[in-house]
Amino acid sequence: MKKITFTFLMFVSFFAVQQLHAQTEFISGALPLTEAEAAQIPVLQLSPQSAASPLPDSAHNNWRIYFPPIYDQQRTGSCAQASTIGYTFTYEMNRLRNVAS
Repeated sequence: MKKITFTFLMFVSFFAVQQLHAQTEFISGALPLTEAEAAQIPVLQLSPQSAASPLPDSAHNNWRIYFPPIYDQQRTGSCAQASTIGYTFTYEMNRLRNVAS
């Protein structure tokens, strides 16, 4: 009985992984670019001043007025979205508009 259960679970797991793999592009939203679309992506051109400026080893932006306060995600499991959109995007928009968070 254990062998049958194990075999069944392995089959179901394999099938589930195959289904997820087939839907990966839709789930992630990352569709492959055509060559024409890729050619339209602009190349980053740094100013001579920016190119000559070394980047710091670390940056602590949480003390700046643009950084939003820490907020509780509750039980949503959205840490990636919170860090990307809730903090990074909000910080950049506040900095560019020169408004406090």
